[in-house]
Amino acid sequence: MSLINGVVRFDGMAAGDEVITRMVAAGNESCPDGCGVWRDAHVALGFSLLQTLPSHRCVTAPLHDADSG
Repeated sequence: MSLINGVVRFDGMAAGDEVITRMVAAGNESCPDGCGVWRDAHVALGFSLLQTLPSHRCVTAPLHDADSG
């Protein structure tokens, strides 16, 4: 099971680094195959990866594509 988590602030405040970092760290205990965080002004997204099938061992994807804006 892989995990996706995030913080979205609708009050104009910045999405806190501390909150998303704790969320990803908590997921790393059960998802040891990688993790990442993407931040913007009011949004922070994180993932923790657990690759369950041998065919998935080489599959990785960025959280943000520089070409998409």
